Amino acid sequence: MIKRRVSDKKQKTFSKPLVFGTIVTLLVSFAVGIFYVYSLLSNICKEQTIITDQELDVVIETGKMVSPDVIVWQFGLTNGAVIADIPFAELRKSFLDRIPNVQDIKIEIKKPNRVIVEVFEREPIARIVSSKKDAPIGRVVDADGMVFRMLDSESVKMLPIIREGGEVSAIGKKLSGMTVAAMHLVRTALENEFSTFRITEIKADKTDYLYLSFADASHAKFAWKKMGEDSKESYNSLKMQMQRLRSMMATKVNSPNTIWIMTDWNTPGRGYANNPAFTH
Repeated sequence: MIKRRVSDKKQKTFSKPLVFGTIVTLLVSFAVGIFYVYSLLSNICKEQTIITDQELDVVIETGKMVSPDVIVWQFGLTNGAVIADIPFAELRKSFLDRIPNVQDIKIEIKKPNRVIVEVFEREPIARIVSSKKDAPIGRVVDADGMVFRMLDSESVKMLPIIREGGEVSAIGKKLSGMTVAAMHLVRTALENEFSTFRITEIKADKTDYLYLSFADASHAKFAWKKMGEDSKESYNSLKMQMQRLRSMMATKVNSPNTIWIMTDWNTPGRGYANNPAFTH
């Protein structure tokens, strides 16, 4: 009887590792099965996101400067590409960093394999010109103050010129100094209220005023409160000065080469032509 009990005890002792090993084996097998099923489903899903007909599966809406072929190349949207494997966010950021004339890119994925890419290009409001020989050509600026290149001179030749007086504004960077004030003035002149303003050039080489040239050959020395600031106070002061100048120009007393002096923004209603006897 004693020998039998010892034998039973040994049997029970050695059965625990056996049971534990069996459980581990089952768990491993279960995990492998789950991974296999997941991989299988993942591959099936990826197969459904393959671009099979680029003309039907890829829709690209862009403007004048960026060709749809550029977008196809940048994001790899060609036949056989797996949409699920394309790092759209990373590629989008890289594109925006390198192409300053693009303001934003919207990417919409419609399952299973349709991609819609909408490119928002910057709209130039003025040309940037410098007297320095090493200044890049074809520079323009948009309403956000971003400088970019636009070599199609025909499409921008009617835009007003902002003539720099200091450092050359770099492509892909925003304007600085008095050129910012010039851009604010051009931007405000686009409002319906000032549709009669026909500014042809703004010289930004002074630190306290801008020198404006108009299509009727008249000119203006122009300043307002907090020039160059993108603030409500600066904008309101700018609009008030433009309203004063518009009122003065509407009197038709000016002649070619008249210079309107609009630098005294502290005195409401104060402004005069190059003949100091005329005040308004």
